[in-house]
Amino acid sequence: MTIRNDASRHLFRPEDKRAPRRVVPRQGQVLLDTDLSHTAELPLYRIERETAETLGPDDRLLVTGRAFEPRKSGQSIEFSRGAAYLAGTRIENPDNVTLDGQPNPVDLQSAPGDTFAYVLKTVERYVDPVEDAAYADKALGDAEAAGRAMQDWQILILPLPDKTQCANLMHTDVWRGMASHSTGRLSVDVAAAATVADPCTILPEGGFSGLENLMYRVEVHGGEPVAEHAPDDGRVYGLKGLKLKVSRRNASTLVRIDEMSGAELRVSPPARDPRTWFAPGTYAEIVTPQDDIDPTAAQAVEGGAGRLFAVTRATEDRVTLAATPADIAATGALGNGDWFLRLWDRMPDGAGVVVVEDIDSDGRSKPLDIGLGLSLILGGGEDAVFRRGDFWTFTARADGSIDWPEGAFEVPHGPWRKYAPIGIFGSGHPDFKVEDCRIILPTLSDRILAYQGGDGQSLFPETEDRFQPLPGKLRLAVMRGERPVPGARIEWSSVDDFSAGQIEGQGIKPSDPAVTYADEQGRVEVTWSLDIGAAEKPHGLRATLDGGAEPGQSVMFTADVNTAARTLYRNDDAVCPDLKGLRTVQDAIDALCQRADAAPDLPRVIAVNWPNDGFVTIKDFMDDGLRFTFNERLDRNCVEAQYACWVKLVMANDAAQGTGAPPMLEVVMVGELAFLKKKDEETNEKIDRHVLIWTPKADAANLESVMKEAGFEWVAGTNSFRVLVQLDASTIYASDKAGTAPRHMNGSVSTELTGSPARHGFRLDEDGNIAAGDAATSCDFKSWFYLTE
Repeated sequence: MTIRNDASRHLFRPEDKRAPRRVVPRQGQVLLDTDLSHTAELPLYRIERETAETLGPDDRLLVTGRAFEPRKSGQSIEFSRGAAYLAGTRIENPDNVTLDGQPNPVDLQSAPGDTFAYVLKTVERYVDPVEDAAYADKALGDAEAAGRAMQDWQILILPLPDKTQCANLMHTDVWRGMASHSTGRLSVDVAAAATVADPCTILPEGGFSGLENLMYRVEVHGGEPVAEHAPDDGRVYGLKGLKLKVSRRNASTLVRIDEMSGAELRVSPPARDPRTWFAPGTYAEIVTPQDDIDPTAAQAVEGGAGRLFAVTRATEDRVTLAATPADIAATGALGNGDWFLRLWDRMPDGAGVVVVEDIDSDGRSKPLDIGLGLSLILGGGEDAVFRRGDFWTFTARADGSIDWPEGAFEVPHGPWRKYAPIGIFGSGHPDFKVEDCRIILPTLSDRILAYQGGDGQSLFPETEDRFQPLPGKLRLAVMRGERPVPGARIEWSSVDDFSAGQIEGQGIKPSDPAVTYADEQGRVEVTWSLDIGAAEKPHGLRATLDGGAEPGQSVMFTADVNTAARTLYRNDDAVCPDLKGLRTVQDAIDALCQRADAAPDLPRVIAVNWPNDGFVTIKDFMDDGLRFTFNERLDRNCVEAQYACWVKLVMANDAAQGTGAPPMLEVVMVGELAFLKKKDEETNEKIDRHVLIWTPKADAANLESVMKEAGFEWVAGTNSFRVLVQLDASTIYASDKAGTAPRHMNGSVSTELTGSPARHGFRLDEDGNIAAGDAATSCDFKSWFYLTE
C-alpha cells in the first residue's frame, strides 16, 4: 500500500522552502519518528535529484544493459531484466517478464490499435510485515516492526496517433491525459469557537475536539468518471460526486485475509490494541497490494457494492462485514493470504465516505463534516480531476490545532505516479518495433567499440572467383577510456536482407558468426571478401563486442559490388534520344542489346525544300535547285562525286501515238552539289555539312531548248513535268573518324521527312514501283515532285 504508517506527521512546512541539509539531534531533546524518517529521506532526496540532474530528462527511462527491452518471445512480448532510472528513482526488474506475467499484470481493456506505446508506470508503496513477514522478527513476538518503502511498477499499453515519435510523444493529448498529475485540491477546516453574551454559559472552545493526537488520512475512493487515461490506467473523477474515505490513523491498520466464510473473514495478525482494531460501525475495505499502482480492478466493482463494507462484528481474529456472499464474491477476493482488510473510520452520518454534492461559483465544495470539529473542502475548479488513491495527510492535536495552513488548498500529497515510454510499436510494422524510447546508459568502466575505417567500400570484380576481397580492411578499436583492451573478442554476424560474404576466409551464418580478437594495441583489422554471386544484393555485416555491457556494442559495415545495375547513367536526351529515361548503365546496355539486330544509325534525309506543296515552279527550280537536310553531318567528299544526285524530267509524248515512239520522254538534268554556307554574326563564312544543295548548270531558257530537242512540244505557260530526284547512296555517306568504314545513306522512307507525303517520300524499285522501306540496309533516296510554270 502507499505510505500509511501511523507516524507523528509526514510533512513539514518550514518558512524556508529550501531542502534541509540534514537532521541535527541534540542532547536531552526528543527524537521523533519523523526525525528518523527525515534522516533517511534527506540523503535519498539528494541522491535522486543528483541522479536525475546528471543522467537526463525526468520523463525518459534511463536503462543499463537491456533493462525493460521489449522483445518477442513466442506469441508474447517479453521485457528484459535489469535496472532503470526514472526521474532519479531506481526501478528494478529482477526477471524477464511478459505483459501478463509482470508483478502487476495488465488486464487489457481493448486492442492496442495500429500504433501504440509500452509505458512504464511506477509508484512508491509501503510494505510492512503484514504483507511480507520477512520484515518481522519472531524474537519480538507480536511487537510491530518497521516496514519498507518499495518502488513498484507496471507496464501499460497506450494507443497513439499515427506517426507519433518518442520526441513528440509527451506533447500528445493522450500522454498528457495519462501522465498529468491530479489537479484537484483539498483544504481542512476546524470549527470556530462559539460566542455567547452570558459568561456563565460553558461552550466548546472550537477547533479539533479529539482527546489525543491523531494523524488523519483523506483518500479518494471513487466518484463520477469524467475521462479515460490510458485504457489500462483507470478512470479519473471530477469534483462533483467525488467520494472520500477518512482514517484517523493514516489507514495503518491492515490485516491479511486467511480464510473466508460468507461475510465472515478470518484475519491475521490478531488484534493488539482494541482502540485501533475493527469494531462495529467502522468500515473495512478489501484490498490487494496491486491497488495503488493499478486501480482498475477496484474500479470495476464501483457500480455495485464495491469493496468498502461496514463492520457488524469483530473479535480478535475474525471480522464480519455487512455484505452478502454475492457482494463478497464480486470483489474477487480469496482467502488465500493474497488479499487484505484495511480499516477506515465511520463518518458522522454513519456512512463510510463523504460525497461532494454541491459546488459553489468558485469551483469549491461545501464543507464536508468528518467529525471532531473538522471538515473538508474540495477545490480546484469545475475542471479539477482526481484519481482513485490520491491522498492527503495531516495531524490533529489534542490542543485543538491541526497541522494545516489556514485556508490553504493543497494538491494530493501522494502517491507520486511517474510515467516513461519504453518504446513505440506498430502492429502492422514489419519489424513491430518502430522506435525505442529508452536511453541506454554506459558505465564509466565500459569498454568502447570504436569505428576506425573500412565502411562504404565498393569492389570491381577482377577475377572469376566467387569471393573477392575489398581493397581496404575493416578497422575497429576496443578501448577502456584512453587505454586499449588487448584480446577483446569481436563477433562478426550477418544482417537480415544483406549478403555477409567472408571474414578472413571464414563464412558467416546467422547461427555461426566469425570471431576475431584485438591485438596488443586494441586494434582489429580484418579482410572482408564479398560474394560476387550475390552482387545484386547489398553487402553488410555487424561487428559486436562480445562480453561487454548489455546490449553489446556493435558497428555495422556495408559494401557493394560495382555492377552496371548500380552505376548511374546520365543521358543527355538531345544527344541520345533512343536511351531517354534510362537511369542505369545496365538499362542502357540492355536497350542497346535489344537493338542489335536493327539497322545501324545511318545518315538519312529528314527534310527537302518542297515549296508550294511539291508543285515547284520552273524558275525556282532553275534558280535555287534542291536542298536536302540530313540527320547528321556528311563526309566532305560527298560533293565531289559526279553522279551523287540525279534529276530526271519525265513527260508524256503525245506525238508518239500510233508511231511506235516511246510514250514517255525523259531528260536528265546536269547539276552541281555543294554544302550550305552560313555566315555568323561577324560575317565569317561557315559550312554546314548537314545540308546538301543541288543546283542545275542550265538556266530556264536552256531548259526550254533542251526539252524541245528531246521532242517535247513547249507551250509557254502550260508546261508541267514530273521530276524524279535520286541521291546515290554509294556516294553520300558519313565517317565517324579517320580510318573507320563510312556509313552510307539510308534512303528508305523516313517518317521525319517534311512536306506532303502524297507527292513525295517514296523509294522506287527498279521497275518504278513504290518499294517498302528497308531500315537494315543502305539505299538510294528517290522521290517524285512536280515542275510547273
